[in-house]
Amino acid sequence: MDHLSWDAYNESSDLGLQVELYRKRFGMLPKELQADKIYLGKVNRKQIKACHIDCYSHPLGRPPKEENDTHAQDKKRAIGERNEIEGTFGTSKRVYRANDIRAKLDNTADTWIGACFFAKNVMKFLRGLFCLFFAKSGIKSLKKRIINIIDGLAAVLAFPRGCTVEVN
Repeated sequence: MDHLSWDAYNESSDLGLQVELYRKRFGMLPKELQADKIYLGKVNRKQIKACHIDCYSHPLGRPPKEENDTHAQDKKRAIGERNEIEGTFGTSKRVYRANDIRAKLDNTADTWIGACFFAKNVMKFLRGLFCLFFAKSGIKSLKKRIINIIDGLAAVLAFPRGCTVEVN
């Protein structure tokens, strides 16, 4: 979580910040960018183009009468990846109760949100680790059963809805 704010603001101005933070973390610019429509205004598109970052999105303005799309496969792949990313937020809200945070202080709510995503990442790591272990060991009969157990752990680690506590 690079920028978390409880004030009303337009988040489209954060794209430059995110690209710069990516450069600081990994030492290079991203090859491709997947973003919501709100991030793809004229200013951000110019910045993406100046940095030579690929962004397979719909162009601004009226759609052309004849479809002449040279990047159709890349767009289809990017849309699929974007849908998967959006799905993880829905899972975080539903399974890890990120939508049921009832903290009065901003810092406490920020901590709860971070804990929800931390728990989700730990479960994803464990699932990948077990899948790798079973793929290497050749025991495929237990793989599905173990994955179901790990997915069940998510419900155990998440707080039940009745147990949320409001903090003053």
